[in-house]
Amino acid sequence: MKTFRFDTETFPIRAGLLAPKLVCVQYAIDDDVKGLNGDVRIVLRDDPGTKAVIEACLDDDNVLFEAFNGAYDIVEIIATWPDLIGKVFRMLARGRGRDPMLREMLLEIRAGTLQDKHPQGHFSLGGIAKRRVGVEMDKGEETWRTRYALLDGIDPSRWPEEARQYAVDDVRYLRDVARSQARDGATPDEWLQVAAAVCLQLAALHGARTDEWTLSWAEMCCLAEAEFCEDVLTKAGLFTAEGTVNTAKVHEAVVAACVAAKIEVPLTPGKKPKADADTLEMLAPHNEALTVLSRLNTARKWKSTYIEPMQSGIRHAMTSRPNVLVASGRTSWGGSKLKQANPFWPELEDGLKYEVVEERAGTNFQNFPKAYGIREGVVPRDGFHLASVDYGALELRTLGQACLWIAGDSAFADGFRKDPNWDPHSDYGGEVVGISYEEAIKRKKTDAAFKKGPRAIGKALNFSLPGGVGARRFADMTVDLYKAGELPAPLTVQECYEHKERWNEKFRMAPFFEFVSYHSDTGTPLTQFVSNRVRGCNGRNDYTSLANSIFQGLAGDLAKRALFYITMSCYAVPDSPLFGSRLLFFIHDEFILEVPVDNAHEATMEVVRLMVLAANEVCPDVPFTAEPALMTHWTKEAEPVYVDGKLVPWA
Repeated sequence: MKTFRFDTETFPIRAGLLAPKLVCVQYAIDDDVKGLNGDVRIVLRDDPGTKAVIEACLDDDNVLFEAFNGAYDIVEIIATWPDLIGKVFRMLARGRGRDPMLREMLLEIRAGTLQDKHPQGHFSLGGIAKRRVGVEMDKGEETWRTRYALLDGIDPSRWPEEARQYAVDDVRYLRDVARSQARDGATPDEWLQVAAAVCLQLAALHGARTDEWTLSWAEMCCLAEAEFCEDVLTKAGLFTAEGTVNTAKVHEAVVAACVAAKIEVPLTPGKKPKADADTLEMLAPHNEALTVLSRLNTARKWKSTYIEPMQSGIRHAMTSRPNVLVASGRTSWGGSKLKQANPFWPELEDGLKYEVVEERAGTNFQNFPKAYGIREGVVPRDGFHLASVDYGALELRTLGQACLWIAGDSAFADGFRKDPNWDPHSDYGGEVVGISYEEAIKRKKTDAAFKKGPRAIGKALNFSLPGGVGARRFADMTVDLYKAGELPAPLTVQECYEHKERWNEKFRMAPFFEFVSYHSDTGTPLTQFVSNRVRGCNGRNDYTSLANSIFQGLAGDLAKRALFYITMSCYAVPDSPLFGSRLLFFIHDEFILEVPVDNAHEATMEVVRLMVLAANEVCPDVPFTAEPALMTHWTKEAEPVYVDGKLVPWA
């Protein structure tokens, strides 16, 4: 097996353009088994041999395809030569994709250190090369990193030596890092992470569009809320005449409220009274102004974190920054700040350079706030609807499958096998009040007291106890649920303990927690079911992280497989009902796509089919469901609506 190791140099990326014009590809074809190094070659975009060598390596099942942060480079290949997209997805489907950046993350998951706080650049090629092979790579702004547009179309033999060396070094040190990593053992699910990363990069590249009027309305709501809060805080003396928070007065109010509450004053590492959201909310009953301060902080955060960066979607595609891998095996998203740099700008006469402007080009799509219609600002492009499909009770189903593999028995698996639409929250709530499951389902629809009471407790238990939450922590969680209006009253620690014992017995969870305890107590690394990804113990919060990893990791692996099937169908399967649709967001157990209006029903139902197919391949002993909805704008309220058997937009 040989390895095609490559990197690309491009024009600078900018807001709305994550796949800019390709300048060149630098590559080597190595034989790691024999320790043979291929010559590093730099080939231009328009050189006929460039596409030919890439295509040949894509076609050869005996060649691995390896690049650092390779999702970017692979999508560059797709954008430059769209006719290769089928071959790219075939290569990924055959498990031939490799990425030393993701491999390093998988190795840190194995060591139990991925969740540690790392310095900036820890997972960059320079950072890894420095740790593994002792090489200092200069990746600063003064290098050729963002200036290759200046060399577009110029034969590499005529390039400045620094530009040539920079390009060559990216492949040389990629090789050195990869061979160093190989000594640490195999990372069996690297292929899936690479495939999923490419799919997420395509989703980020396509981006979402936003509606100017809706965002303006949401911004006005935030401004009105902030103005009200500022007026109250000014009258309370917590706001200065200059319109800023009077920190000293806030600290005094926190201390006074703690005295009234008869609790110790929480302090920052700098020994100042805390004024974070949790502290302000905790002290709200003892000082109403602190509640208002918390509301002000929230309104400001929503405006700056969501509304302002979402405005980029009015002008062009709202891009984002997906991260395919966190310690549990799931994904995360972040906003992006893209520098509007132009390599063709000359220096000013006085030797200074043009200012490089940063633009907020997107936000975290996984944690949108519910208020002010911010989510509703996301709209489809003309000629498309938004389709939302999410798994039903995904983590409880993967928990059931894991329990079957651990102990050969699972109440959760039994419940879903008896009825794929089984509602474990209502089941537990019905037992609490002494009614049958059938009666509990009826009350869920007609009895608000049951839905907000016993069923809500069952829901909270099902979403927290599998992760190893104890009675005291669960009691704190019920306080939050009460404040959110999801429980009629918080529970005492004793009540939570009793519920925990009852839940464990009802759902026969003892073997699962014994399995978790064994790994936590002995320090034995956890090998993930199916993917064989290893999560190590590091002595910090191992019990809960390992408990969550068992079923969350399984859910993540399952969903990433569905992500690949869906994206491949959108881009590379012309006879699929999904061909021409585009994925926008992948949010743990939910997929949001743009689907053409004229076949929205067929495309959305194909998403359902592929999600269930992927789930059944990973978890063969538990049935899965996926619920679809069509929308004219993004909303969490959307439900499936059918007219003459066809799915139509909810709103």
